[in-house]
Amino acid sequence: YENLSTGIFKNYRTAMVHGRVKASERDESLRKFFNKEIDILMATTVIEVGLDNPNATIMVIEHAERFGLAQLHQLRGRIGRGEKQSTLVAVAHPPLSEIAQQRLKFFTQTNDGFEIAEADLMLRGPGEIFGYQQSGDFKFKTVSLTADKDLLEATRLLLEKLYNEYNNLDTDYQNLYKYLYEKSNTGMVSLGGA
Repeated sequence: YENLSTGIFKNYRTAMVHGRVKASERDESLRKFFNKEIDILMATTVIEVGLDNPNATIMVIEHAERFGLAQLHQLRGRIGRGEKQSTLVAVAHPPLSEIAQQRLKFFTQTNDGFEIAEADLMLRGPGEIFGYQQSGDFKFKTVSLTADKDLLEATRLLLEKLYNEYNNLDTDYQNLYKYLYEKSNTGMVSLGGA
C-alpha cells in the first residue's frame, strides 16, 4: 500500500482495508469509496462479500493462483455492479501448480456461479461432510457428487424429514435415524430421545 500510494498512485486518493483495520475505519473507507471521495481502494479479501459499489469498475487480483475458484468468483462480483463496463485483471505468479492452472483457466471461461461451484468441487474435492477438512479426495464409492445431484438432494430431503419427525416415525425409521445419527458422529442436536 505504501509503495503504491506514494508511488504510481500518488496523484490519486487511496485507502486500504484489511482484517486488522477497525470496523469503523473500514466502514468509513468503504463509505468514502462509495461516495467517490476515494479513487482507489486496496483491500484483502475482506471485500469478498458485501461490497456493493456501482462505481467500482476495475479490479486487480494479485497472486490469483492462491485463491480458490469460489473466492475468485466472489471477488469478481465486487465490480461491474452498475451500468459501467468493468475490467478484472487476475495476476498469477509462477511457478503455478497444475491445479492452480486449471482453476485460473476455468475462471477465465465462465461467469456462471453454479459452474464455478461444480468446478471448484471437482478440483478441490468435497472435504469432510461431518468434519473440519475443507478439501480432499472423493471417498464415495457409488455416488458422484456432480452426476448424482438429484439423488443427493432427494436423500437430503428424506434425512431432513427423518430428523424433524423422529417421534412420529415407526420403529424401523427410528432405528434408521439412530444409525445415521451414530454414523455422522457430529454432535447433532438429539431429537426425540435418539
